[in-house]
Amino acid sequence: MALHVQVLGSSSGGNSTLLWSGSSAVLVDFGFGPRYIGEGLERNGLDWSNLKAVLLTHIHNDHVDFFTLKRLAEYRVPVIAPAGVLQAFRKQFRGPLMMSGGVFEPLPKTGGREIDAFQFTAFEVPHDAPGGCYGYRVAVATPDGKKQVAIATDLAYADDGLPLEFAGSDIVVLESNHDPDMLENSGRPEWLKKRIRDTGHLSNDQSANLMGRILSLSAVHPHAILLAHLSQECNTEPIAHTVMTTALQGFGFDQVGVAVSHAAAPSTRLSLPGNRSTAL
Repeated sequence: MALHVQVLGSSSGGNSTLLWSGSSAVLVDFGFGPRYIGEGLERNGLDWSNLKAVLLTHIHNDHVDFFTLKRLAEYRVPVIAPAGVLQAFRKQFRGPLMMSGGVFEPLPKTGGREIDAFQFTAFEVPHDAPGGCYGYRVAVATPDGKKQVAIATDLAYADDGLPLEFAGSDIVVLESNHDPDMLENSGRPEWLKKRIRDTGHLSNDQSANLMGRILSLSAVHPHAILLAHLSQECNTEPIAHTVMTTALQGFGFDQVGVAVSHAAAPSTRLSLPGNRSTAL
């Protein structure tokens, strides 16, 4: 079976990524309401009953919607995350959680987990979220061998070990949040600018540099890079795309395709196995 990936939407207003293989699907984050996510499922021939799990990266509001949590609970879809994230979730949202009836399952600190067709592993990323913030590697066995997607939509910077978490992935979903000049001239308060730069989000240039480090460690280059969590005020899709593609050309990796997610509309659908020229 093929592995398909589509970012349903990604920005400070909401984040959710859909992965599916055959009739089995997984969400990474659920920062939109049930109607929006339900439409995303339906566009791809799926419904709520096809969801096997939701992987939660962290507890910021743009990654969590409590109406969607109630819908997930109706279908007994487990929300899975490292223990620290779930503990912070329960502490911060105790009242709504008691009403939701949601199903929560901790992810082991070491190793991964398998659910239906999917194998997934979490890796910690730097971001100012209570309980920590995580990216995920999600893999599925296909006729062409195991295919892997690595996803991280919120990270402040890339430490020395982070590129290894992405290396060898067939699709990389990576934050490209802001243009530094647009951020500086945005009129936002200085404390917010500092938070974004220091503990919040990757700039376009930082994302491109991280991608170069990832590719230098990868024996097989990815099918595509999908840029996520673009700031609606301090970035544009053409700028983010141009920065990444120009950097890849400079690194000698211009054969790698680049797509850009949208704030509240589905991205292009990427499929593995697949041909880059038809997927992007």
